Amino acid sequence: MALVACGRDKSLDGSPLGLNGLQLNEANASNAGFQKRISDERLLELAKSKEHINLPLSAAKNIFERSKANKSFSVDTMNLFRTTVYRFYSNVSVQNKRLSTGLNSGAEIGINEDLFQELKAGIEVMNKELSKKNDVNDQLSDSSIRASISMQLQKFPR
Repeated sequence: MALVACGRDKSLDGSPLGLNGLQLNEANASNAGFQKRISDERLLELAKSKEHINLPLSAAKNIFERSKANKSFSVDTMNLFRTTVYRFYSNVSVQNKRLSTGLNSGAEIGINEDLFQELKAGIEVMNKELSKKNDVNDQLSDSSIRASISMQLQKFPR
């Protein structure tokens, strides 16, 4: 599950990337039938703290699957997932068109280990994409990749 894609909202195979892939659009919000119980202020507080977010990988994958199938999903679960993504990608750096993080475990940023490992694997997927020779990747720079990540993080919370 690669989550940040240098300004693209889909990978080359068409799967969603970045926080754009998880934004709650009006159709999903009205179809979800869930009221948002976690305020934006609480999400921002949670994102910037190290308070543990108990969100297993299975719940995050369920959001993707339900979203792809245009099925309803919990707005709160999606927002908690976005919070974990924010925490993770706030610790990502870019050098020589490679994304990396100095994090070794989910405990360092207060997220479940299985979700942490999946997010870390997503960085490797992105690095493989970025290493491919093509017109788009050739035009990218470290600063443009960092700017794309920063732009995604600035959209939080929504």
